[in-house]
Amino acid sequence: MELFQKLAERYPRLPEAHIKWALCWECTGNLNRAEKVLVDARQFYQDQGWTAEAAVIQQELDQIAGEAAALAASLAKQQEQAPSQAAPNLMFRREFKWKGKKP
Repeated sequence: MELFQKLAERYPRLPEAHIKWALCWECTGNLNRAEKVLVDARQFYQDQGWTAEAAVIQQELDQIAGEAAALAASLAKQQEQAPSQAAPNLMFRREFKWKGKKP
């Protein structure tokens, strides 16, 4: 992750460094940070007038948004198919009580 961050700082017109840096954050489960890296890179490119680089970053952001929407739709479909049930509290279910027996 640090390598891609340093690459992005050293070679600011290299959108692939920003994309790989964001991918590292995504792989750690920190999607908000990954998106922030890309949004900041896009803004930087737009401020510099580097439209080609900004377009590459925008494509990556669009792909992430599409994947997030597909995941949300999939989760919603799963919830419709399987009625949500509260997770049972096993400590209070009769068959799991010790009933005076020693473990």
